[in-house]
Amino acid sequence: MTLENIQPSQSFTIGVWRVHPASGALERDGEERRLEPKVMQLLCLLAEHAPEVVGRETVLEALWPTQVVGEDALARCLLKLRRALDDDARDPRYIETLPRRGYRLLVPVEAVEAEMRTARPSSPRRFLPLAAAGIALLFFATAWLYLAWPDGMDEGPLLARAHDHYYRFNRVDNERAHLLYQRLLEAEPDRSEALAGLANTLIQRLIRWPETGGPVPEVERSVAAALDSGRLELPWARATLAQAELLVESAVREDPESGFAWKAHGLVHALNRRLDEAQASYRRALDVDPDNWEAAANLGELYLIAGEDALAVAAFERAYGLMDAGYSDRAQRIGPWQPEVGILIGALHRRLGADSEAERWYRRVLESTPLHAEATVALAEARAAAGDEDEAESLCRELISRIGPLDDCQPYLPER
Repeated sequence: MTLENIQPSQSFTIGVWRVHPASGALERDGEERRLEPKVMQLLCLLAEHAPEVVGRETVLEALWPTQVVGEDALARCLLKLRRALDDDARDPRYIETLPRRGYRLLVPVEAVEAEMRTARPSSPRRFLPLAAAGIALLFFATAWLYLAWPDGMDEGPLLARAHDHYYRFNRVDNERAHLLYQRLLEAEPDRSEALAGLANTLIQRLIRWPETGGPVPEVERSVAAALDSGRLELPWARATLAQAELLVESAVREDPESGFAWKAHGLVHALNRRLDEAQASYRRALDVDPDNWEAAANLGELYLIAGEDALAVAAFERAYGLMDAGYSDRAQRIGPWQPEVGILIGALHRRLGADSEAERWYRRVLESTPLHAEATVALAEARAAAGDEDEAESLCRELISRIGPLDDCQPYLPER
């Protein structure tokens, strides 16, 4: 029996485990284990298709329908599921990995009759949800607003302090920056940089610390995730966006040659769901500053949101090239983010079916940033998918020998 014969909210059993999709729980002999939503989704997907093989691309599309994630995200999810089931990848009882094909559930799936199920409060259904969580990419979750730091800006001490607090990415420092930008505007109401900076602090409140529901999880702090969450439609959010829009319109009016202002302008348009206008703002930022890698990267995310993967690749590749060109002058600003952009480019190439190009980008990242864990795991996964399991193992063993144990490498380390 597969989940095709089971109601979506109904519990089912696999082996010794009873699975409750609605509550995200596994049960065995009175023991209960909680699964993260993505891990439960993966289990349900495998159960839905059991005993058939589920391809890697099918899993990625089901779990991250409008996201671009590194291959390590799937590897982590699979590792967590195996641990929860007390399964062993080297001697699997529940989940089998078939190189270059995908994954399958090895045990029968059986429905749990309603009268036999343990009563429990039900949470909203999380079984293979259709609503996208947005782009769960650490680069954009943490860096979208960081990338708005302008190069070559004539900063006074107060503006420099405001920027410094802003880019620390915690709530207290964001509020300090907000107050300093306000102080600057009290003295100079038309200062473009302060207008745009103040707007950025308002947007960061929306993305990271909404007035309702508590802090937003790290992986949901992206423009796409904020749009999908629905929280931007709440009255307090609409009021905040309206205030931010007034600020950025003033900023670009006061200094139409400011790439900093145009980037903030694009961000506000994006959160207002005016993606065409947001793209135009980022293009304007690139027009006034052709070396502006930040605007190119931000434009790439908008293309991702619009489903234009090929255009996104071109924008991110442009950003990466500009990072290379400006690295010697701005190493501290570029260094933390360039590997993330390169890995994203590789992931996009894989999604577009250009596996060899994806590998080239992973290797390019590793040439400039040796032992980068995410790039190494992504390359190992790509090599394993291509049938070169020996290189996949070699990559991971070299990484672990230098930086220590890494769970994400376990799928590529068969026991000798």
